[in-house]
Amino acid sequence: PLASGVNGITINAPANSKVHIYGLTIEGFATGLNGIRFSPGDVRVENVVIRGFTGNGIDMQATTPSRLFVKSTSISHNAGGINVLQSGAKDVSIDRNTNLGFRLNGALMTGFITESTITGSATDIQALTGASLTSFGNNTVINGSPTATLPLK
Repeated sequence: PLASGVNGITINAPANSKVHIYGLTIEGFATGLNGIRFSPGDVRVENVVIRGFTGNGIDMQATTPSRLFVKSTSISHNAGGINVLQSGAKDVSIDRNTNLGFRLNGALMTGFITESTITGSATDIQALTGASLTSFGNNTVINGSPTATLPLK
């Protein structure tokens, strides 16, 4: 999808919904808001390219328990990479996003990163307000500044 001036994909599904986004290229042309924005539900993003957004590649704004799983996906040239609650990321490339690579924000939020590369953001990894983010190894973080020490598993 092309998303000039809007979100690439907006998901407003019932809380128990499951959505699978597979094999898409979502292009914001440097004017799109967010690549994928959702609240609430369980969303799986796999084999997707998200680039060129003024907001985040993936932005989760859930107010009820929700989950995000990202696999084999490239998120680049956005203001932010992934901004989420209760998440998992595996085999993800987050590259050259202006402000952040991967952020969890909230006391009860937990997330993990494994087999991923995060490069070229001002802040590559961020866990705020008591969020818990765990690295399961085989991750590469280059050219940014992690703002949390991640426990390795």
